[in-house]
Amino acid sequence: MGLFLAVWVRQENGEFRKRMYILTMVAESRILVRHALDAALGSASLAACLKSSAGASQDKMRRLEHYALVYILQGGGKFTDPSGTRTVSAGDLLLLFPDVPHAYGPAPNQPWDEIYVVFNGPVFDLWRKCGLIDDKQPIHALAPIDFWAERIEQAVDRRGQFGQSQAEACRLQQLLSDILDYKNRQITDADQMWLALATAELQEDSHHDAIDWDNMADRFGMTYAGFRKKFTRLAGVPPARFLTRQVIARASKLIQSKGLSNKELARACGFCDEFHFSRRFKQITGLTPSEFRQYHGPNKAPDDSF
Repeated sequence: MGLFLAVWVRQENGEFRKRMYILTMVAESRILVRHALDAALGSASLAACLKSSAGASQDKMRRLEHYALVYILQGGGKFTDPSGTRTVSAGDLLLLFPDVPHAYGPAPNQPWDEIYVVFNGPVFDLWRKCGLIDDKQPIHALAPIDFWAERIEQAVDRRGQFGQSQAEACRLQQLLSDILDYKNRQITDADQMWLALATAELQEDSHHDAIDWDNMADRFGMTYAGFRKKFTRLAGVPPARFLTRQVIARASKLIQSKGLSNKELARACGFCDEFHFSRRFKQITGLTPSEFRQYHGPNKAPDDSF
């Protein structure tokens, strides 16, 4: 069972009503990436969401031949590297480096859900050489968790990216840049709560063909220009782009995992009919749902480690 967030939202008539949002948690383990791309700059070679992960052995530190990031979605435990052992918890991202020994995993009787990405390439070696990423600073606190989990998935999403082998390295670099910039934005707890509420509102409205952006901003007591500026500052992307990603992610996951018809997909995504759903899906991905199915089979259960 997930966690619930209760929010009182102001309506157009000035009255308030209560909305319940389910906070993102891992329902089941699933693979996101299975192999590296033939890309000169670099790419991911493995990525997955894991529920109840055992982490990396805490009895003996290991060394990788590649880079990896591990984002804790639920629970907590310990992380150990040459600098010592530290407590980590949900919302912490671990950035792992080639040849740097480390260990991590859940504390006794603690859950540990994670999303991880293994990646490599000369462009990331250059980031390390220039000091942009530092093995002395492996832990990065990121919130809201659901936003950053989605952001990481988007960086390794190869759906609709045929013939664009170099694009993944660019998306991974943008992700690293966003992670590093997050520390410099001086985001307060109030900012994090505002972004969580704003993204929840956008997710609820993501099935609409045309969003009333002025009404959306008015729910937060702002003009749309002010809402867009604040959302972009906190999230790193404008609200319209964030909304587009939500529609792609939701529909694509359903196509991959459930084998639903277009009519069933439209209903599951909140569209009034399959025509509007298919039109919106093609606007975003460049493919019809039927064409998308031809390229992507159902997910298989991932391994529990990398």
